[in-house]
Parts: sequence; structure tokens; C-alpha cells
Amino acid sequence: MGTNRAVVVSVILFTGLSLVLLAGEQPNFSGTWTLDPERSEMGRGGRGPGAGRFGAGRGAGRPREGDRQRGGGSGRRGRGAMGRGGMRGPLTIDHKEGLLVIRQTLNFRGEEQVRTSRFTTDGKESTNPGFGGMSTPSKTWWEGTRLVTESSMETPMGLMQSREVRSLSDDGKTMTVVRTTTGGPRERTQRLVYVKQTAP
Repeated sequence: MGTNRAVVVSVILFTGLSLVLLAGEQPNFSGTWTLDPERSEMGRGGRGPGAGRFGAGRGAGRPREGDRQRGGGSGRRGRGAMGRGGMRGPLTIDHKEGLLVIRQTLNFRGEEQVRTSRFTTDGKESTNPGFGGMSTPSKTWWEGTRLVTESSMETPMGLMQSREVRSLSDDGKTMTVVRTTTGGPRERTQRLVYVKQTAP
């Protein structure tokens, strides 16, 4: 009887230790990040006259002279990652205790905008401001060492859904966000590469 109890206790302790170790492997995305346009791919796509209000701006889906293409034109790098309508500024993330707070600075047609979004990482629904004053519900959870966020938003051109997969390099200096958007005014896949800023 005592042996059986010892085995049960050992299994419980092993399971608990495994969960702790797995939790410890989850990366922390805190820091200030700058988009690397040369390594990023904004993707192609977009339809309808309102497409310029979403993503990088009007014209982001059309290749321009001097833009570099990769693998048959599935994405664009370099200057095209900025788009003509807007430019992505620094991205500041505060990540602790199951809460992810993202502060994004955007420059849209000469006007600086700051958007703050808050997500819990336990799969529960969070609601944040979207485009044009609309609310965007989303859910965020871990898939191994990657953080996944799925959201949906009603637009004048239909339901737009997005899935973001956020990962961190082994050295913690590079963050990659793969964003797939379907429906609404724009359908595309983006691969955004951010570099962590270091203190002077």
C-alpha cells in the first residue's frame, strides 16, 4: 500500500515539475521593437476601394519598380513593406503574468497614431479598438513557444478574420509575427520581422 502511494506521489510531482518546465520555456516578448522592412514581407492582395484603410496603406498590394520579390512574387521586401499610405513606428510590448500589452505607433498620411491593445494569454476573449472606431474581439493562447492570436471584425465589406503567430528567436533579439488575414477588404499573409532595440 505504501509503495502504491509513493508511486502516485512521484507521478504527481513529476507532472507538476514538467508543467513548470514547460511554462518556463515560453518566451517573454517584453521590449521595444523596430520593424525590419528588408526582412519583412507585407504580402500581396487587397480588393475594393477601401483596401487602403487597412494594413500598410493604399497601393500596398501592387509591385513597384525597385521592389524586390521572392519566390514568384508571393511577398515584397524593402521599401514596399512600409506602403505608400502609412509607416510602422516602434512597437512596445509589456508581457507579464499572462497579460500582453502592445503599444503600436503608426504614421498614417503624415499623422502619428498610437494604438494600445491588451490580450490575456489564457485563451479568454479580449476586446480592443479596431479600425474606424470599431471593436475587435480576439483570443490569445500558447502553442508551444509560439503565441497565437485570432480575431474577427465586421467591416463595411464583410467579416474580416485574422490569425497572428508570434515567435521569438533563441537569442531574444528578433521577433517574428506571421499574420494571415481573410475576408473583408484585404486577404493576404504577412511576415513581419522586428528587431529588439537595445539601451544606449
